[in-house]
Amino acid sequence: MTRKVYYVFGLRIQSNIAIPGFTPFPNPPSVDVTITLGSFPEHLRRALPADQEALYVSPDCGGDGVPNSRVWSVSNGEYIRILYSDGTDCVVDRNGTQVWIWWPELCEVVDVVPYLQGQLLGLVQRLRGVTCLHASAVLIGESAIALTGPRGSGKSSTAAAFLQLGFPVIADDVTPIFEEAGRFMARPAHPRLWLNPDMVKNLYGSSEALPQFAPSWEKRYLDLNSAGPGLPLEAKPLVGVYVLSDRADEPDRPKVTEAAPQDTMLQLLCNTYMNHFLDPEMRSREFALLSRLQQKVPVLLVHPHNHVSKIPLLCQTILEDVAERALSRRAILHRP
Repeated sequence: MTRKVYYVFGLRIQSNIAIPGFTPFPNPPSVDVTITLGSFPEHLRRALPADQEALYVSPDCGGDGVPNSRVWSVSNGEYIRILYSDGTDCVVDRNGTQVWIWWPELCEVVDVVPYLQGQLLGLVQRLRGVTCLHASAVLIGESAIALTGPRGSGKSSTAAAFLQLGFPVIADDVTPIFEEAGRFMARPAHPRLWLNPDMVKNLYGSSEALPQFAPSWEKRYLDLNSAGPGLPLEAKPLVGVYVLSDRADEPDRPKVTEAAPQDTMLQLLCNTYMNHFLDPEMRSREFALLSRLQQKVPVLLVHPHNHVSKIPLLCQTILEDVAERALSRRAILHRP
C-alpha cells in the first residue's frame, strides 16, 4: 500500500490512505506523525472507559444528548482516546507521534477530516510541546497577526474578510506558535478555512457560494491553496495578537484598544488551544512561554460592531493598528 505524506502545522504526516483536503508533500526524508485511518490499535481494548475516568467531557451535546466529545487516558497513560458523538473513535499516543481514527459504517473518511484538522492535530502539537493559540492567523506583508477570542467571536469570518481584501490566511482556528532567534513565530496550519452558512451568505452573497466539505458537516470551507497565493510552508514573525470581544451596536466601533497589563496574560491563557489537556508540567511550560510572548508581542482588544457589513471596516481598523505599531518599532530601532 502506497502511503501518503502531507505537511500540516509544520509536521510531516504520513497516512495509510489519502486525506481529502490535504496537499501531498513529496519525498520527505522522515516523518513526524503516522496516521492510520479506518483502524483502531489492536493492542487496546475497544471497551468504553467509565465516564468517571474521563479527562474531559464536552459541555455541548448532540441531538441525542450524547456529549460531542469525551476524552480518556488509557493504557496507564500511554495513549489518549477521544470518542465523538457520531461514533468516531480516535487514539493518540502520549508522544504525539501516532494517531488512529476509526469510524462507524455510516461515516466515510471525509466525515472525520474536520476532527483531524482541529482537535486531533491540535492535541498532537500540545503533546509534542508546541503551544497553540485558539486563533486564526493572517499574513500582512511578511508578518503574521493572530485573531483570537472566545467561541463565536468571529475569528474565522474576520480571517475570511481579510482574505477578500487580499491578505493570505495561514491558519484557521488553531495557530501554532514558537520562539526562534528571540522572536515569536506563527506556523502555517492546514489549507482549509471553515465558515458557518450564515456567514458565507453575508460575505459571499449566498450560503452555497462555498462548497460543503461533507454532508455530515454544516460548515462550508475555503480552500486556501486556491484562494490567493496559497499556504506558505515557512513560519512567519508574529507581530500582534488581536482578541475579539463581544459585538455591540455602538457608533465608535469597530476599534482597537490596549489590554490592561494585568489582563494580558489572562487573555492569552484563556485563548490557547486544547488547554484542558495540559498536565502540571505542560501548564508550567506554557505559562513561561506566554509570559515571554506578552513581553514581546502586543496583545490588543478588538471591539467589533455587531452588523456584518462592518467586518471590512473591522479589518481596516486592525490594519491601521498594525501599520502604526510597525512605524513605532522602526522609529525605536532608528533612534539615535
